Amino acid sequence: MFYVKDMGNTPEKLYTCPGYGTIDFKKIFTASVKSGVKCYTVEIYENPSPILHHGFLF
Repeated sequence: MFYVKDMGNTPEKLYTCPGYGTIDFKKIFTASVKSGVKCYTVEIYENPSPILHHGFLF
């Protein structure tokens, strides 16, 4: 299982939705697939429901 969240490119380094921040997810996901990761949990920010979490199988 792999937990995904991202950090904004601001001086405060606040969390942001994955893919909109500073983390290179293409590189990370490529390596995680090679290592056998099958399940990802994605934490989504700036959403009407701040506790909303999505899980999916890759």
